[in-house]
Amino acid sequence: MSITDIVVIVVALLIGYKFVSAMMVDSKETPATPAMPPISAKRPWFDVLNVAPDATREQIVDAYRRLIRENHPDKVVNMAPEIRELAERRAAEINVAYAEALERKG
Repeated sequence: MSITDIVVIVVALLIGYKFVSAMMVDSKETPATPAMPPISAKRPWFDVLNVAPDATREQIVDAYRRLIRENHPDKVVNMAPEIRELAERRAAEINVAYAEALERKG
């Protein structure tokens, strides 16, 4: 092997290394999927259920059933993870509001 062959091999190795490292995506460089922010402020149960604060038990149950039917996570099971997570968060918020409303109404 001559010096020219060694230089060609070294240069080819360096070029190959640079090419491969440029094509490889470092996991630290890829932006992570931002997590959904938490529900910032807890809204009153009657705002979540969209009823009056003095609503009857029947009105509360009707509002709950309508909202959970519209926002149930099973309706968006085939959609993007962000959409599913949002539906899960919304359904959880509705369930908490419903439980609080029933607790207050006795």
